Amino acid sequence: EANVKIVQNLSTALLMYQSGILDMAGLTADFVEPFTSSTEFVSIESPAVYFWRFNQEVDALQNKHIRKAIYTAIDRKSLVDILLNNGSKAATYLVPRGFGKGPDRKDFRDRYEGFYRDEGEKEAKIYWQKGLQELGTDRLELDFLTTDHELSTNIATYAKEQLESKLTGLTININKQPWNNYLEKEKRLDYDISAGSGWSPDYPDPSSFLDIFTSDSGNNRMGYTNQKYDALIERAKTETNFKSRWNMLQQAERILIEEDIAIVPIYQSGRALLQKPYVKNYVRHGIGADASLKWVSIDHSFGGV
Repeated sequence: EANVKIVQNLSTALLMYQSGILDMAGLTADFVEPFTSSTEFVSIESPAVYFWRFNQEVDALQNKHIRKAIYTAIDRKSLVDILLNNGSKAATYLVPRGFGKGPDRKDFRDRYEGFYRDEGEKEAKIYWQKGLQELGTDRLELDFLTTDHELSTNIATYAKEQLESKLTGLTININKQPWNNYLEKEKRLDYDISAGSGWSPDYPDPSSFLDIFTSDSGNNRMGYTNQKYDALIERAKTETNFKSRWNMLQQAERILIEEDIAIVPIYQSGRALLQKPYVKNYVRHGIGADASLKWVSIDHSFGGV
């Protein structure tokens, strides 16, 4: 028998865990540090990737230098190391690391880690000024659409501070919405930058991520269209040569991020949690259901009840 308790307050959940009422408890950034040396601490890398969408119908965001400046200005490492602190990894890619292996049995990411990884604040300022000059202005005001979830709000606030401090003349307005409202606004393209997006795979293949940005995809939700990208994704569906298909998918990802800068990848998700040592064979999944309880057992020699 498995009992799941819904505990909204993490401090309460930790007290319940420490008193033996709970066998597992998730951790957020503020609570990770005291437990990292514990044998009960578990850090899990997930195949989920979080990114921002650029609304392609917003005049200012049709400018590639503006998009590239925003992409480049974010310090992803500080975000994952300090703000998240849960095993998440900075990402400049869409298809996650450790998710798919190609015909040479190498990871999809082994060929290249990501894009613009060696650039930073100096380059971002240059792109920004070029973009402003091309738009004929010295300032821009952009809305960040995000959910009202605490983590999403914290990331949006972090991004606002970073971008406004690095990109002179930029003002970010954070628009927090309940999840259903957030999705509706995305679908209607009623936003400038959607800063609460993420994707988890439905099946173990890079196309599970790349298919969502074809022109006719219902998950596109940003008005992005590129005929070359669409053609590569379509050809990959029927390509029987594994190596050729892999190259098509990698080329498509380059178009989406490196050439068009249609999205801003931020991080590959991780999770930090505590688990009692007497819980055995709790199997976690990166795809589909979060976990399987079929093989779970309680080892009474560790004190399980």
